[in-house]
Amino acid sequence: MLILGKVQGKTLQVEKEDGLFTYYLDDEKIGVWDPKVLMDRILYLQQFKENDSIKDEIKDIIEQTPEETLINMPEQLKNQEIEELKQVLKLSDKEKVKQVSLVNLQEKLKEEDKPDKERDNEQEKEGKDKKDESEVVNLPANNRLTIKQEAKLNKKVNDVKTLGQVLQREGLIPQDGKDYVTLGVVEASDLNQLADEQGKKHENLTTRYAMVAIATDGTMTKLDVPMDYGEGNNPGEINPLVKRNGEVEQDTVLSQFRVGKGAISIGNGGPGGEIELFYTSQKTRGTEGIEGNKTGVQTQITTSQVYDMEIEERRLNAEYEGMYHSDEKQKEAQMHEDCEETKLEDVNGDLSDSSHHDCVYTENEIITSTGETMSFREIATKWGYIDENGQPDAERAKEKFTEEWERDSERKPEDVVEEVEEEFAEQMPQHGRII
Repeated sequence: MLILGKVQGKTLQVEKEDGLFTYYLDDEKIGVWDPKVLMDRILYLQQFKENDSIKDEIKDIIEQTPEETLINMPEQLKNQEIEELKQVLKLSDKEKVKQVSLVNLQEKLKEEDKPDKERDNEQEKEGKDKKDESEVVNLPANNRLTIKQEAKLNKKVNDVKTLGQVLQREGLIPQDGKDYVTLGVVEASDLNQLADEQGKKHENLTTRYAMVAIATDGTMTKLDVPMDYGEGNNPGEINPLVKRNGEVEQDTVLSQFRVGKGAISIGNGGPGGEIELFYTSQKTRGTEGIEGNKTGVQTQITTSQVYDMEIEERRLNAEYEGMYHSDEKQKEAQMHEDCEETKLEDVNGDLSDSSHHDCVYTENEIITSTGETMSFREIATKWGYIDENGQPDAERAKEKFTEEWERDSERKPEDVVEEVEEEFAEQMPQHGRII
């Protein structure tokens, strides 16, 4: 084994076998890494119940160890053994150990005592076994696809539940006795390389990406998550995507899947084109001018490149919010569609905590500094703007408000309404109502 370092008094070491790396803390097996499958350098075993602090230390040591060191482990082990032997033999820096060989003397003596014919038969069998093993290794490995992105199932996606629990609730986690710990994103065109329990190959999807569940042993199983046909096979609708830096981007996604009342979306808008995943707990219901069955505001899922959600982000998909929360979020997001910068608080459905007041009016109303709304029809009544039919002239009120706001946008929206109302009150004794 190759020793990587010390963690809280225990030795962290790794063993390589058939391309799979197994990590140990002293003699306890704690995790594995398959470079062909996993992006993370360690996938912890379920039975490893150590606290998070020790896991952080382990992860730091592993990430600080160059990947080449593990890939070239035999050479590294030889160097490690030589250094240890030099210390035992107390050799000086000028003295060198050229080679180290480990021999089990008892096995060696038994081997020497065997008849020549028996040794020859065993060597022939060993050669055949190695040949067979080589042939097996060269075959396409079942349940092995290139993972484009990973998301841990134990990471929360709302204020209560983890990604795994959300999928489990909808019956989307495979029930085959394996311990699934990671969601993986793969090319949908590669699905026919995977087989189900009966050995039947999966059919490719018509979308760009698909999702698989990855177990602790590294095997993959296709997630039978229904495609969100309400958005089409390749969703092209622009939706608000809440990124982990707190910024909100209006963008499209490449693949979308229906998860209960909500959805999981996959796109490649990350820095350098990294794959990103997004989640919404419920789609729009269709109220107050909002179109129904739309994805609306989505929150970024924690992946190997994206750190954990803050509580404010998880609350966007709050487990016990009302059934129209998605409409409220989408309505506020639409109010900020034309803004140069939009933040999380501008798409949470709460108008009272907007990050700015650049976008305080919509087609039919304004938003006050306290988050309340006031229609232009109400404003027209306050200002005495009456049309030829004797009704409040909302369009004229909107034009006047826009003009006043652009003249001095540092004022509160309600102050603009009040100032113009005062001007109207001053004119009333002289001119009556304004037409």
